[in-house]
Amino acid sequence: MNTSRTFRAAPSSYAILCGLCGIPAILWLVYFIKSGKFEIDFFLAVIAIPLSFAIWLSAFRLRIDATGISYRSLFKGERRLAYSQITAVRKRVVAPVSRRPLGLGLELVGGHIVLLNLKPFPWAATEAILAIPALGSNTSLERTRER
Repeated sequence: MNTSRTFRAAPSSYAILCGLCGIPAILWLVYFIKSGKFEIDFFLAVIAIPLSFAIWLSAFRLRIDATGISYRSLFKGERRLAYSQITAVRKRVVAPVSRRPLGLGLELVGGHIVLLNLKPFPWAATEAILAIPALGSNTSLERTRER
């Protein structure tokens, strides 16, 4: 792997989480246009939820390069893992319909497992992790690659 690839949360993640949680904000906007009453407390309440999801999603980053994997999330910070530290890749959660791994556990040399939440990332990020040559000899993911 000569080039590095960086993945961020997919636009579809923003659309689903922020869009669905933004429905009350849209309803508030319709109410405001029809009545002309601006209630700051209600406005802040309906805008806080989609804004919180947008901030949370913007923190996710996955970088894959020739030396290892770097994973960042909002609450756990950034973690850099060299390929030499990873002894096995464990499938954690699989989507029932698409059979796509939604999360992977990377088992490290000391026995510690680092969990990667792949739900907010595009499908290409999951494919990139599964295609890493240093992890390609791992038999625990062979069934996932075949699907």
